[in-house]
Amino acid sequence: MAEKNKSNGWHEWGKHVLAELKRAAECDTKLFEKVSDIDKKLSVLETKVYLRTGIISIIVGSIPSIIAVIWVLIKFSNLLKELSEIQ
Repeated sequence: MAEKNKSNGWHEWGKHVLAELKRAAECDTKLFEKVSDIDKKLSVLETKVYLRTGIISIIVGSIPSIIAVIWVLIKFSNLLKELSEIQ
C-alpha cells in the first residue's frame, strides 16, 4: 500500500496517456487515408484537364491549317474556272 501512495496516481495517468497516443495514432491513420484518397482524386482531375487541354489545343491549332486549305481550294477552283473559260 505504501508503494501505491508513492506513485501518486502516475500508473493511472500512464494508462490514460497510452490510450490517448493510441487514439491519436488511429486519427493519423484515418487522416492519411483521406489525404491519399484526395490525392488520387486530384490526379484523376489533373489527367482529365490535361486531356481536354490537349484536345482543345489540337482543334485550335488546326484551324489556321484548315482555313489555308480551304483558301487554296477556292483559289484552285477559281483558276480551273478561268482555264475552262479560256478553252
